[in-house]
Amino acid sequence: MKAFTSIRNIFNYLAYALILSGISLSSYLTYLTITTTTCPISGGCDLVIASPYSRILGIPVATLGIIGFILILLFLRIKSYVGILFLGIAGILFIAYLQYLQINVIGQICSFCTSAHFLYILSFIFSLLSMKYSS
Repeated sequence: MKAFTSIRNIFNYLAYALILSGISLSSYLTYLTITTTTCPISGGCDLVIASPYSRILGIPVATLGIIGFILILLFLRIKSYVGILFLGIAGILFIAYLQYLQINVIGQICSFCTSAHFLYILSFIFSLLSMKYSS
């Protein structure tokens, strides 16, 4: 029983760390999108952040990432497996769409955006693992 408790704690701490990292990175991406500041990483970040696909109804896509991370955090806190599962699947589908846009439409990859996507996917996985071992 003690082993399951420690495994759950490890998954729980990893999920929280990934979620907080994702919120931080998404906040920075929101800042870059709003201020149209150039991205400190060379490559396609500037083109991706300045593209018309960086906003939905005027809201930076990165802000939607912040909301997604916060919702996963809330569902993890209240132990809502269904909520985490729904957000994870919806988020992965949206990430697939965003990656498609970066690769096939914009023709550039933003390292920060892709990192935020990985953080979201990993947050989802470790949140599910934390829920699995909390029973």
